[in-house]
Amino acid sequence: MSNEFKWIDEDADNFLFVPGADDKPWNNAEKGWKKPNYDLYNPDRVDMEELHPEERDKSFIEIVKGYSKEQALAEADRCVECGICTATCTAHMGIPEYIKAIRNDDLEEGLRILYDTNPLPEICGRICTHKCETVCSIGHNGDPLSIRWLKRYIADQNPSEKFKEILGTDTIEQNGKKVAIIGSGPSGLSAAHYLALMGYSCTIFEKLPKAGGMMRYGIPEYRLPYDQIDKDIDYILSLGVEIKYNVTIGKDIKLEQLEKDFDAVFSGTGLHLGRSTRIPGT
Repeated sequence: MSNEFKWIDEDADNFLFVPGADDKPWNNAEKGWKKPNYDLYNPDRVDMEELHPEERDKSFIEIVKGYSKEQALAEADRCVECGICTATCTAHMGIPEYIKAIRNDDLEEGLRILYDTNPLPEICGRICTHKCETVCSIGHNGDPLSIRWLKRYIADQNPSEKFKEILGTDTIEQNGKKVAIIGSGPSGLSAAHYLALMGYSCTIFEKLPKAGGMMRYGIPEYRLPYDQIDKDIDYILSLGVEIKYNVTIGKDIKLEQLEKDFDAVFSGTGLHLGRSTRIPGT
């Protein structure tokens, strides 16, 4: 930074400057301010503990252990609240806000922020693709913030039996309308969650014996434990949502019947097909 800028000019292009690419008169100026050789935050992320290979090869216990309170506080303290992560997150979650709740040790507020935009925090806290971390501003000069693990920390620390009290969903005013939902995967469960909060009576029809779709039947338990899937689902069920298992639409019940019995039908059937190796015989 120096005073060798042109402060007033009729040509706006004179104010465009790409460091390292444009040749400007102040490039080699010795006077001015340069960033000192220190950081205001720790450039290294707090490591996540994992089971050793000798332990995991004998069971399906979850590999990633999760942050302790001390680890979560230390990692949350690295956040500079720039908000770039929110713009990149596909759900546009309030990431700086829920990380701030961790710093304030107010995990109930953190849970409320999670549920503003995401009804599956235990699941996403373990397996989301965390695109937010690829743009984290502190990652330009160190490790990006461990955003996904911090989300998991909030969900893990709040007991499921207190969710309704924390989220203020003890009483929901019903509107008298009924919605049929085909499939209990992430889209069906999310639809049921938001519709239930709006007062709709939701019934999910699931062809398999358990809810969760590919989250349960496509992801191994050591990556996504079944009890954590159930924690998210059980809260949605507590809102009055009903799931009818082992029911295939078109076979056990016709789509026309659903349209007759319900005010609306939401289809979230998913795509339970694996990728082909294109090798004859597979």
